[in-house]
Amino acid sequence: MKKIILLLLVLSLTGCAMGEYTPPNTNFERSAWAVTMDKPFDEVWTALIKHAVTRFFVINTHEKDSGLITLDFGSIDPGKFITGGKWKASDLKSSYEGDYVDFLTSYYGGRLSGKMNIVVSSLDEKTTQVQVSARYFFETTAFPHAHVQSMRWAFDTGTCGTATGYEGMKIKDNNIIRTICPTHKAEESIIKAIK
Repeated sequence: MKKIILLLLVLSLTGCAMGEYTPPNTNFERSAWAVTMDKPFDEVWTALIKHAVTRFFVINTHEKDSGLITLDFGSIDPGKFITGGKWKASDLKSSYEGDYVDFLTSYYGGRLSGKMNIVVSSLDEKTTQVQVSARYFFETTAFPHAHVQSMRWAFDTGTCGTATGYEGMKIKDNNIIRTICPTHKAEESIIKAIK
């Protein structure tokens, strides 16, 4: 009994988190980010510009002659656009079960930003190809008083990013690796707008 009480006292003083982590699925259907359609270039271009200005995108550049549109994007709800797999954690004061990105957003100020390139190519008068690629940036806030450093991930459409270091609950472990991947909803939003 004394050993159990001592263990509980040590855990409460260190703020120890116990958790289970399951990485996200990293198998993606790559053809989802390029589409060829039976529509003329001008119709596709106009639809893309209209879609971008009415959604969560900010147009940086659009050069119709080259067929390039560059966008910035972000979200107050990163879990719609990226996933960190499943995370189940508990300490003596609270518990959490859900997506790791949602955990980091809720408890450690996780922020998502990104850049997207859209290339529109006329294959002939009635056929147009659109390719979409994004670069994602996800970052947490440092909390020095809780011994938690900021973590950063950068990854592209069809790939994932990893970060090593803090688990997110006061315990430093340089062997902990966390993977974050896109859900590809940002890319799908572009493709759906022109279909």
